[in-house]
Amino acid sequence: MQHQYNFHRGDGELSQSNSIFGLGSIAKTFAGIMPAQAVIDKKMKLTDDIRKYLPGKYPNLHYKGHSVRLVDLTATL
Repeated sequence: MQHQYNFHRGDGELSQSNSIFGLGSIAKTFAGIMPAQAVIDKKMKLTDDIRKYLPGKYPNLHYKGHSVRLVDLTATL
């Protein structure tokens, strides 16, 4: 069984079951869920240096003398 829910504000047409949407927002959600699941599965820690997961060496990837951590990339003010 397929369901579709819409929220609409404005004068444009409502989306239909065959409407095509860009992946920008979905990609951001997916990119956030993947590391979150890896933390839950204990495959990575939020306090890990981000360079641990990047190919190559980044000796200058730090801020105020501290390495950039995964939590630093996810924290919001």
